[in-house]
Amino acid sequence: MKFKVLVITAVLNLLLISGFVPVSAEETKLLPGQWTVEKANSWYAEQPWMVGCNFVPSTAVNDVEMWQDESFDAKTMDRELAWASEWGMNTVRVFLNYVVWEAEPEVFKKNFTTFLEIADKYGISVMPIFFDDCNFSGNVPTVGKQKDPVPGVHQTGWVTSPPTTMTTDPDAQPKLKAYVQDIVKTFGNDKRIIIWDLYNEPVDRNIALIESTFQWAREMKPSQPLTTGLWDDFNSKKSQLLLDISDIVSFHGYDAKPGIEAKIRRCDEAKRPVVCTEWLHRPRGATPQVVLPLFKENKVGAYIWGLVEGKMQTYMPWGSKPGAPKPALWQQDLIQADGTPHKIMEYYFFRHIVLGEQSLSEKMVVLVPTSENKPLVWKYTETEPSANWFETNFTDTDWQTGNAPFGTVEPHIGRNPGTVWTSKEIWLRTTFELTNEQIEKEGDLFLLVHYDDDTVVYINGQLVAKLPGFNAFYEEIEMTPEAVKSLKTGTNTISVSVKNNLGGQYFDMGLVKVSFK
Repeated sequence: MKFKVLVITAVLNLLLISGFVPVSAEETKLLPGQWTVEKANSWYAEQPWMVGCNFVPSTAVNDVEMWQDESFDAKTMDRELAWASEWGMNTVRVFLNYVVWEAEPEVFKKNFTTFLEIADKYGISVMPIFFDDCNFSGNVPTVGKQKDPVPGVHQTGWVTSPPTTMTTDPDAQPKLKAYVQDIVKTFGNDKRIIIWDLYNEPVDRNIALIESTFQWAREMKPSQPLTTGLWDDFNSKKSQLLLDISDIVSFHGYDAKPGIEAKIRRCDEAKRPVVCTEWLHRPRGATPQVVLPLFKENKVGAYIWGLVEGKMQTYMPWGSKPGAPKPALWQQDLIQADGTPHKIMEYYFFRHIVLGEQSLSEKMVVLVPTSENKPLVWKYTETEPSANWFETNFTDTDWQTGNAPFGTVEPHIGRNPGTVWTSKEIWLRTTFELTNEQIEKEGDLFLLVHYDDDTVVYINGQLVAKLPGFNAFYEEIEMTPEAVKSLKTGTNTISVSVKNNLGGQYFDMGLVKVSFK
């Protein structure tokens, strides 16, 4: 036994002298050029918390129009990336398109370099994407003038990269390889690029192209990590491949909080850094106020979908029809065309959670609390009242009394009513007291309303808001000037009607005054 130990010791010493380093079990599973778990986590620890957006300038209908020379709009890019920086963003994810590179590779790289320079001016890193199987338009990607968007329809100009026929064509592989390797060779050591996202929402038939793209990129030895995001069935063979092949893990999540939490848990199984490269769906409750704290707590990078309303029309809901009006509550995008926020509280929340500025709760005076923490008592009826039911002098003594929220139980979006309401329509009234100091205090007044479905709100007989559709969270709603003027010292009256059109139903409301100075 002593002899065997001596022999083993001698062999190990010779191996060490010769420069041999033992290989761990984890490293034996790595693909050529793939980062180890330790390297990926060490790299991620050196990065700031990644908070940014998927960026397409408001003047581009798709990524062809974004990059081709005839429509490349550096002026708009500069203005809108400046706005992104004001929101606290430090990174953007951008879609490249093969057909632009194929037509004019040097012009394409020149324009991309200009974009990197603009982003860097505002302290913003870039995550480029090579391939994309999404095609909202149904069109084949081609250079030249792009079709104008169809009014009212979400993303009517979006096209794939490359053309769909190329993704499974063996004869196209050399061209696609040349595209990937030219870009990675040119920018693979550029510190302005933070991650390479090789393929956006790949479909199952393109698994072979996914694997080839990782191989092509790694042959160029980039200094940045590689990823492709999980997006549909997180337990599929394809999703497991993406977990296994990526240097860092990424995913798309347009879910309410429980869905996002489940996706983070699944991605954490790889033990690598996790980044969400697409999120934001206000009607589902996937809002900045709900989702960003979750990402920050779990150390997950966060790229919101969209920035400025524009030709992409991603403020419209998926499946919207031609001519549909712009919704009061946008599905996606943060900023209106003039640079003002779609939701002013989202702007201050971004600056609070990313830059550490004063929280909204410190800027806010609660005049009427919602029932999230303590039930608020309302009078209500499910029988249609007389026409003056919203007036202050209306007598509601024969109405029932119940605790808000009103509605049905829906745990997946956090709905837990204090009073169950299942009929088609409900009418509600309550009163609240205001002091002269509360009225005179400087600030903007907002309702905080969680509603499903069509809701109409009055204060002191004055119309405050008509809220069509539904939401799945407490949304801030600006009050009409008439309703603001109606507020008085002493007793004030809130009157509300809610109509259930389909599916779940819910109502709760509060009133706050916010000073943004």
